Amino acid sequence: MFAILTYASSAGLAARFALATIVVAITAYGVLASKAAFDDLKAMLDDAVDDFSGSSFGAHLKQIPTALFIGASAILVVAMGVTQLWAIISA
Repeated sequence: MFAILTYASSAGLAARFALATIVVAITAYGVLASKAAFDDLKAMLDDAVDDFSGSSFGAHLKQIPTALFIGASAILVVAMGVTQLWAIISA
């Protein structure tokens, strides 16, 4: 955001395009990486051994709404990307 706010207003079209490309790449990576991490967590919880899943801690972990966290993470990362693109375009 510092680079966008500092340099976007004086940057030419090529520099703005480069900043926008970086923002899109980081946003896509953020969405995909967070989904992969939550998918791994869900798979670990699904494969938990009986001793662990039978404990109160394991039972509590199995109640975590992973789909909600995946959706919330994706929405927040995309919102940050859109905000940064808006800052580039409006500068």
